[in-house]
Amino acid sequence: MIIYIDEIGAHDASDAPRCSDVIAIVGYAAPLGAWEAIEKMSIEMLELYGVTGFQAGSLAMDWPELKRQQFLNALVEIVRSRTSMGVAAVLNARDYKELAPDWFQRENEHPYHFGFQLFFDMLLGTLEKLLDPPLRKLQKLAFILDQNDSMQRSAGSFLQLKALRDTHNRMGTITFKSRQDCPLLQVVGLILHLMREEVARQAQSKPRQQWALEMRQRYNLLVGIYDQENIGGLIQRIMAAKLKAVSMNLHYGGTEILKAGFTAET
Repeated sequence: MIIYIDEIGAHDASDAPRCSDVIAIVGYAAPLGAWEAIEKMSIEMLELYGVTGFQAGSLAMDWPELKRQQFLNALVEIVRSRTSMGVAAVLNARDYKELAPDWFQRENEHPYHFGFQLFFDMLLGTLEKLLDPPLRKLQKLAFILDQNDSMQRSAGSFLQLKALRDTHNRMGTITFKSRQDCPLLQVVGLILHLMREEVARQAQSKPRQQWALEMRQRYNLLVGIYDQENIGGLIQRIMAAKLKAVSMNLHYGGTEILKAGFTAET
């Protein structure tokens, strides 16, 4: 089983001082054969509409709205109907920067890393219940993420989460690929782009539960929204878990974590 993950809001070297107001991380899980079918059908759909690539810029073309919606809906339906589950973590970066203690923010370096942890916390909390078909005994997940300047930090966080939260031993390998050369990351990125648009639009006019439910129905996603309502409680829970881990002599230093390594493909 493979999970392709894409994000909006991660910083790179050229954008380090700034932070997106919305940090969103989306992942879809499916068997290898299903991903092969998704890639083939998505490329055929692009060719049908004369589109090159899945990037957000390609979607801003001067099409009639009806044609644009038909195109996007067709691509979304390919993913919806062939993946086993989807998970999305959406972090309000402004609320995080306002509510999280300074030392906590320094520890995470950038809100993206906190959002990364929240995504995996959601995934591991629901994996055994929602994945369809369910994982077989001893079967593990392979994670494929977009390459960025946070790869090393993300790999370390991945191994920490595996050690502390992966009680069913489901987290397998983590691989980083170039989005430009990986159509399936581009497919997931398309849905991420649409989801972020909806977050920005719906949050202003509808209660959270309503638009989050609509997003789940439309994109087949389990959506977690993290903002002023729950960030404070989350931080308290995280610190309690860390203290418990320390008391059990579970300590994973940076050098020890990175010793396990990560792969990057170009």
